[in-house]
Amino acid sequence: MSIDIRIPKKITDEWRMHSWHVGAFVLLIIMLAASADVALSAGPAKPSGTCGGSGTVICIDPVTQTIGQNQVTTVDIRIDNVANLYGADVVLSYNKFILCAQDASHPCPNQTSVQLTPGPLLTSGGPGTYFMLLDYANNSNGTIESSINLLNPSQPITGSGVLATITFVGLGGPQSPIHFTYAKLGDQNGFQIPATTQDGVINVSGPTAVSLSSFKLDERRSNRNGITLDWTTASEVSTAGFNIYRSEHEDGPYTRINPQLIPASTDPLAGGSYQYQDSSAVPGRTYYYQLEDIELNGTAVRHTPLPASAPAAADANGNPIAIRALSALGLMLLIGGGWYLLRNRRKAL
Repeated sequence: MSIDIRIPKKITDEWRMHSWHVGAFVLLIIMLAASADVALSAGPAKPSGTCGGSGTVICIDPVTQTIGQNQVTTVDIRIDNVANLYGADVVLSYNKFILCAQDASHPCPNQTSVQLTPGPLLTSGGPGTYFMLLDYANNSNGTIESSINLLNPSQPITGSGVLATITFVGLGGPQSPIHFTYAKLGDQNGFQIPATTQDGVINVSGPTAVSLSSFKLDERRSNRNGITLDWTTASEVSTAGFNIYRSEHEDGPYTRINPQLIPASTDPLAGGSYQYQDSSAVPGRTYYYQLEDIELNGTAVRHTPLPASAPAAADANGNPIAIRALSALGLMLLIGGGWYLLRNRRKAL
């Protein structure tokens, strides 16, 4: 005997719909799991405090940062993913006009060699476990040198960490690369450990340029040969040099009169003193001069116009020609008047 059970069509339709929803939900779960697996297998982005990349890497960390003028920051020299490390020797360069290295005993501005802060990678064993050969930054030429070696019986280092830390002060913009010019790693037997390097960069925002102390007419040196201008700077960080512009009207137009850029001081932190003679100035005429400083990045900044008058033409003795002519005219009038009086007196006799 067979039993024929018939399920109403409404119920079967509802079951099919329910089954479709369940299947769609299960499929969604599978897709999310697959995408999560893909994301995990791709690996995370470079976190702060690591070099990133594959293999052994020597890097500047952070790779880039922005600071303000006179703001202090630090950068680390890192070594990542190294095996059997026993010694490291690195040399870097930076722009001494944009960054100034300092330590506790030598705050910026300074032109001395300052000490780096040794990192824990090769110094964690404490004094007597390592030898520090070089450990300084030199602001006179913009170089950094760090050379550290472990001492027997210290064990080689495998892993990642900071070799040294440098403290910088932002002097002026726009930016300074921190560039590896030399980098070698060695094991306990003196063999080189292959490694790649990653440079860094520090951007310095805010005002840079020249701190102008004075811009004036040098009256003592201005003569019939032209107008002499003097200017002094308290500092001129990131400055390439200066130009002089001249006009016969305060509102211009102005024309550059120096044929070549006047070089900036060799000591940008101390500034400099300058002098320029405008030998083309016409005696007796008033001019307006503008000083322009040119930054290393090409930015040009002009300062307030300075009025200056060229002295009147003079004779060999330095007497103005106009005064000499007036004196000669007065002498002629005096002689003429005396001759007239003399003639009249003789007639009276």
